[in-house]
Amino acid sequence: MSKITKRVVDAAAPRHDRYIIWDAEIKGFGLLVMPSGIKSYFYQYRTAEGRQRRATIGKHGEWDPDRSPREDGRSPPGGSGRPRSARR
Repeated sequence: MSKITKRVVDAAAPRHDRYIIWDAEIKGFGLLVMPSGIKSYFYQYRTAEGRQRRATIGKHGEWDPDRSPREDGRSPPGGSGRPRSARR
């Protein structure tokens, strides 16, 4: 695992099967690389019921990994966007 940067994404080559590159700093943030060469950023989380979900953030080229979702005025899926300590 490494931090997902534009350099890491550009170096990610398509393989026979799709694969995921996980970010080392942001839990649940990853890059999905498809055999066709399409690369999509996503956020994986668990619902209150414990079900695992994966929300697509955007495709490479439309979204920059160095840009925070909060800069777009969005919070991560499944959360309020506030630190857990501030929610109590």
